[in-house]
Amino acid sequence: KEPAPADEPPKQASPAPAISLHTSFDVLLKAHVKDGIVDYKGLKGQEASLDAYLAVLDKVDPTSLDRKGQLVLWINAYNAFTLKLILRRYPGIRSIKDIPKRWDLEDWSVGGKRSSLDQIEHRILRKMGEPRMHAAIVCASKSCPDLASEAYTAERLEEQLDRALRRFLANPAKGFRADREPNT
Repeated sequence: KEPAPADEPPKQASPAPAISLHTSFDVLLKAHVKDGIVDYKGLKGQEASLDAYLAVLDKVDPTSLDRKGQLVLWINAYNAFTLKLILRRYPGIRSIKDIPKRWDLEDWSVGGKRSSLDQIEHRILRKMGEPRMHAAIVCASKSCPDLASEAYTAERLEEQLDRALRRFLANPAKGFRADREPNT
């Protein structure tokens, strides 16, 4: 085989695509969420995979990520923690409202720091200045925004947040409804 001409750079293998921090969560969501409805029975059968993802979140330093990466981290973490909260009581739970202090439990850890769902939503996500996040985080109630059937990613965050907000606002039972007569 002849050597490459001197004016051509040697061919190098393309780097392998990076595996996202949230790939395992994405797999779980794609398998167990359809049209915003969670198959808790199926998810319960894969709870070890959810637990493994939560263990990864506990090791991530949020400050090592850029703003988009942090938004993605905290949105996915909030949703994963909410699923775990339900699974802890599944199948005996009828509603998330049956869980005492559900928003205040400091059971969730990211980067070795424990937080509650309330703290994640109000002290972290709200302060990031992204109002669409309210349509992306899910409280496991029928009146809440639908859980996406995919994990949020930095590469697609804008599109995903727009889609979540449009879907939430388009549902008159959840997001927005205008009644012309009483002007409400």
